[in-house]
Amino acid sequence: MRKMGSRLCYILPLVLAGCVSQSEKPQSAQPLDSDDIASALIGQFWNCKSSVTSRGVTSSFDTQDMYVRGGTGNATGTMKIKNLAGIPEMIYSLAATFTWEVKGQYVLTKSVDMKLVNVTHPDVEKKLKLNEMFPAGISSSLKVVALNEHEFTYIDESDGKEKSCTR
Repeated sequence: MRKMGSRLCYILPLVLAGCVSQSEKPQSAQPLDSDDIASALIGQFWNCKSSVTSRGVTSSFDTQDMYVRGGTGNATGTMKIKNLAGIPEMIYSLAATFTWEVKGQYVLTKSVDMKLVNVTHPDVEKKLKLNEMFPAGISSSLKVVALNEHEFTYIDESDGKEKSCTR
């Protein structure tokens, strides 16, 4: 079970920071400084969607992420897992808390807590125990590409892909 957990742990940064690939990027006139980035993140929820496929298993997320003044944040939403050998598609309710800070052009996050509730097949969850695979302390580093009041575009250093969230 530990080996499976280590493969799934790279998913958590997607949950904490939120993401969806976009072809258009919000444009910034000049690079934002750390204070500008922090100010722009705080406030309303960011609507984030993402999907990751690894070894044939697809995990997709639809979350609402909130960055709070003082360096804390939370994410709520759903996670779907498809194509896990011999197991039907599962939908989880997701709630996570995290800390965050801005250093230069990077938003750094670290998980504090994550709760997953299998809403479609709770009997399967008794065997998988996904909650045990997402320990506190998982970090992510997000390089800000562009940020405005409607869109947050970044490169997630865990996979090198550009992603974004919208308001």
